[in-house]
Amino acid sequence: MMIASLALVITASQASFAEIQEPLWKCAMTFDIQGGGLKVLVGKFDLQGPGHVSCVDVLGNREEIPVYVTLGGAPLTLSAGVGQLEVFGMATGIGIAGTPSDLLGHYIVGGVRGSLFIGAGADMALHATHRSFTLNVSVQAVRGWGANIGFDHFIIERL
Repeated sequence: MMIASLALVITASQASFAEIQEPLWKCAMTFDIQGGGLKVLVGKFDLQGPGHVSCVDVLGNREEIPVYVTLGGAPLTLSAGVGQLEVFGMATGIGIAGTPSDLLGHYIVGGVRGSLFIGAGADMALHATHRSFTLNVSVQAVRGWGANIGFDHFIIERL
């Protein structure tokens, strides 16, 4: 089902890419999110906090966007989580975006993170709109106690 959704999003987005005339951007994001909860398919486990998107285009122009990041929160997803975590991470990826602001919004994310005092995590995230398509990879340092694994949603909002 996830593969079918991905194929549909890619097919629907391809026509829009021809409309993007702005320069291509290379972007990265850092974030410090925290939270937790209890969830096994149903329940609540979410992590929230500030982040920062930094971009440079092919001409050397730079844009910095302070953001607020939310991971999880949907009451019914293919994920499980328990505990209280603080996650420090960095994400980068490949894709097409007309402007750095096109990277804001909702992502589908799959990943794992865990900690017993200190730990690590990693995610892959997909974002597709009429103005952008990106596939991102995130690596994380984690502290606290608990674990979170599965598919959920990831939201990046401008502060």
